[in-house]
Amino acid sequence: MLSDNQPNINQLINANISPFKRYINVVTFFLLYFLFNTPVGVTAQSINSYPEWIQFYENSHNPNFREQFTDETALFLFNSAISLDSLKAHGFEVYRRLAPDLIIGKLKTNNQTQGKEGSHYSFSQFEINNLWKLSPDLLKKESYKEIINGKFWLHVSDLSAFQEFAIRNNYLKIIINRRGYFLIELKQTSLNYLLEQPFIQYVGQEATMPKNEATVLDLNLHPNRINAVHHIYPALKGQEQILSLQEPLYDIDDIDLAGRYVESSLESEFTDVHATQMATIAIGAGNSFITGEGVAGKSLHTSSDNSNIIPDTQADYERLDVQIQNHSYGTEIESFYGASAAMYDESVNNLPELLHIMSSGNSGNQSAQAGNYASISGFANLTGNFKHAKNVLTVGSVDTTGNPILLSSKGPAHDGRVKPELTTYSMAGTSNSAALVSGTAILLQQLYKSQYNTAMPAALLKGLLINSADDVHNKGVDFSTGYGQLNALRAVENLENKQFFSDEISNNDINTLPLNIPSDVINLKITLVWNDPAANPNDEKALVNDLDLTVVRPGSHIVMPLVLNTSPNESAITSLAIEGEDHLNNIEQVVIENPESGVYQIRVSGFDIPVENQKYYILYQWDEIDQFRWTSPTGSDNIPYNGETTSHLRWESSFYEEYGDIFYQLTQGIEAGTWKSVKDGVLLSAENYRWEAPQVNSPALFKMIIGEKEFVSDTFSISVPLRLGVGFDCTDSLKLQWPSLASADHYEIETLKDNELQTYSIVQDTSLVISTDKLESNYFRVTPIVEGKRLIQSFTINYQLQGAGCFLKTFFVEAVQDTGVFLQVELGAVNGIQNIDFEKLNENQEWKTISSNSPDKLRYSILDSNPDDGPNTYRVNIQFSNGTSLPSESLTIFFVKSRDFIVYPNPIRNNETLRVFSKKIERDHIFQLINPLGKQILESSLTDERTFIDLPVLSDGIYYYRIFKLKEQVANGKIVIVK
Repeated sequence: MLSDNQPNINQLINANISPFKRYINVVTFFLLYFLFNTPVGVTAQSINSYPEWIQFYENSHNPNFREQFTDETALFLFNSAISLDSLKAHGFEVYRRLAPDLIIGKLKTNNQTQGKEGSHYSFSQFEINNLWKLSPDLLKKESYKEIINGKFWLHVSDLSAFQEFAIRNNYLKIIINRRGYFLIELKQTSLNYLLEQPFIQYVGQEATMPKNEATVLDLNLHPNRINAVHHIYPALKGQEQILSLQEPLYDIDDIDLAGRYVESSLESEFTDVHATQMATIAIGAGNSFITGEGVAGKSLHTSSDNSNIIPDTQADYERLDVQIQNHSYGTEIESFYGASAAMYDESVNNLPELLHIMSSGNSGNQSAQAGNYASISGFANLTGNFKHAKNVLTVGSVDTTGNPILLSSKGPAHDGRVKPELTTYSMAGTSNSAALVSGTAILLQQLYKSQYNTAMPAALLKGLLINSADDVHNKGVDFSTGYGQLNALRAVENLENKQFFSDEISNNDINTLPLNIPSDVINLKITLVWNDPAANPNDEKALVNDLDLTVVRPGSHIVMPLVLNTSPNESAITSLAIEGEDHLNNIEQVVIENPESGVYQIRVSGFDIPVENQKYYILYQWDEIDQFRWTSPTGSDNIPYNGETTSHLRWESSFYEEYGDIFYQLTQGIEAGTWKSVKDGVLLSAENYRWEAPQVNSPALFKMIIGEKEFVSDTFSISVPLRLGVGFDCTDSLKLQWPSLASADHYEIETLKDNELQTYSIVQDTSLVISTDKLESNYFRVTPIVEGKRLIQSFTINYQLQGAGCFLKTFFVEAVQDTGVFLQVELGAVNGIQNIDFEKLNENQEWKTISSNSPDKLRYSILDSNPDDGPNTYRVNIQFSNGTSLPSESLTIFFVKSRDFIVYPNPIRNNETLRVFSKKIERDHIFQLINPLGKQILESSLTDERTFIDLPVLSDGIYYYRIFKLKEQVANGKIVIVK
């Protein structure tokens, strides 16, 4: 038993005295225990209460008293749950927490009388082996029994002792040294030898091979209301912020990313398409098309190689001024808190303004193989133990209606904590979701800096994103979607309105904060969040500083935060959240659906804070009743959002009415000004409706009718993108052209300048001729303007890559047996053309016109119905009004007219391909080649009317060929082979 007034255990037990006197002292010790302490059991509960930890016991029998009070690393079993603060106060150094009443550590004998007055516990101490140091995967594999090779993470308590140990053992190579954490490489080594070293407290073979967690670029800013942020806050684009992407290097010259890259010296040696996609989602400028417009399109960005899957150094983050880092990758399913998780928690504690944003993983239909939630299919499948860190933000994926997608990895974390904390739209993978949140975090960081002229604390940023999220899937928090789906608009508004508080608290203290709630509000949500100190690798419970949130309503009714059932079975972890005490998460949330008006007391208590005072943040929001607003489309949007994919209409509603009616109105065409029904009786709480837009190009409006109230949207556009093409690309001039849009007032041509698309010209025609000596960029796009409203823009093109040529785009010929040779030409433009002549090369090698056409269209096709037997050579020649001409390249095609087969070229060189053409092959034919001595040297099947045969290296001379059909010779001839 431990208490502040206990006798000195060393004096009673460890004195250098005879065994008989030692026995007397032991008896005296226990008498004094009963004398000085309140009545509790002398020994703790049975060690058999924890069969899962039996493998750590050196002696499974009841310990004797001498073993119970040694100053060695041991397993301590207490009579009841003991706080970390009490352990610290009583002189315990904790190396690993196994349960609330069970630890592995050391009792510092010179500190045994320290502690808070009145605290007392009884305990048993057990000798242990070294298996407690192993990560769950190594323990399960029993790798400690073998000679091993490979890379391992270590956590050491004495840096100098370990480094001396490493110097003495050349089989051990240090790869990374990070403040007590070492990545080492072992060669032909006994793992037990490492475990025996007292300064090594953790050995883990953590997965280090990163895997991309998205298959394709999936960029839609509407489900998470980022489009509304862009419309309402157009100046908020991430200017002067910097996003770090921990991935392989990406295409920093992509037109959606160029001009904003910051060299880091941390880049990988290769580039990766996936990383380019993630950068586009987070900070794409939209220069290529609407689907290239990311969240923070003017943010700076930098790259950090993710080959080691650990945070960068504090010095690198400070040097690059990085406060947001995106991690859109995973490893294997690892359900434990390892060295990398601890390093990420330390990274944030060392730099409180740094937020790591991680994808949850794409293993949502799989299960963990170890840990508390092993073999529960579809849960506890985060891809990498680093995602079990407490101070990071882990992001999963939902579909366009807020339902979790199958592949999105889910919680709980290894100890029952909520993971993922947040979700966003993505059907392609959680990589995309993480990038979407990272871009939103950049916008919030920009807004905060504009308000306070300093970097935003990561805990506050994390809390804003969580507290403003839309509740989806199960009601309240859940292990599939966390605290909800990102609502970027509410997050920005809550920050702009300063809907947060901050304070700090120490152990056993209670802070009370009044919050005045007005009348006519619903859905009050209050969230407590803090950055927690790193736990020990392998701790069964990762929380160190335990704060508690309660809210006292008017009338003294206490509301507890929502908690989830963490029992290790599927029915428990899929059950709805209920109110209760939360001693697992460093995020706690209270939700009151129908709060009465009045002053609420927000209470934060320091339940167990062993590490200094803890800073925390309180976030709050509520909805006013009977409010409605459209969030998609806004006045800056098009339906469909990308011009082709069927889109959802989106809104926010706090009406008690259950249903509303949707109408739309066009402003162009014969039905302009008429309201037409979209859907009657749409469910308002769904806040979205999938709508197949009519195939028109017009500005339009939506209207929602709720009861007797009408809510009209901004004017948006319904349109599809025009196809911008190149009419001709000549040395001195360029012609851009596009289809006509009857409703267009004019067209805006934009070109890329200073890495932004800027207006180049406004025209009413459907083409534009540009002098190439005035061009600063190869990139152009066109946007039609109708009634002053921009419709959706075209894809941006690089005119030099369109293959247009100077007037002549394509020319080809095709032989059709028994019909003739078809010739077809496609022009880029007809400006200044007088004639388009099709010409044929005659036997005198002269070009003769076989058809002449006036320039009234872009495509021409003719038939030469009497081609020559054998080779025919054609070209097209464009005759201009100024007397000049532009001939195409000549094309030669063989036509089989008088013979059944043509074998050419003849003579043929050794390095040429022999061609065998026929009028028609109904069945397989056989081609044989005979040398001058009569020996067959080649045989090939003729299965098509045009067969190409690669000849072997042959001597010069005359050879013979034969062609058989069903063993009957149908053709023969000579072939001359020359050098």
